[in-house]
Amino acid sequence: MKILLVEDHPGLAKISCDLLRERYCHEVEHAATGARAFAAAMKNPPDLILLDLSLPDMHGYRLAEKLRAQPCLDGTLIVALTGHGITGTPALSKAAGIDAHYRKPMDFSELTKLREDASRTAAAQTGEGGPSPFPR
Repeated sequence: MKILLVEDHPGLAKISCDLLRERYCHEVEHAATGARAFAAAMKNPPDLILLDLSLPDMHGYRLAEKLRAQPCLDGTLIVALTGHGITGTPALSKAAGIDAHYRKPMDFSELTKLREDASRTAAAQTGEGGPSPFPR
């Protein structure tokens, strides 16, 4: 799976990228700011974005809104990650286009299941079988 990790903490970003690549065999790109994440997502649309909500240049909710406004990212799943012990409010998350929330550290083994669940939901909503983009 192609993943964009948006994380401003250098140590956590390195550990997460290494783990996602080496243990789970994902293709991972990293961005430390909202602006860099947006540019990376536009250049190479990922299957999934792991989004830290506390970024130095913008809040994760704002970045999620900007990403959701891009048609090339219609099939991208956005998962918010927070180290603050709270996972955000459902209304704000839904309004921003965030699909799921997890506290750090996340169990990355859940990512494939999240993506498969999203594909099944999309297929059921479109009446099609097999993979389809996550609905927006």
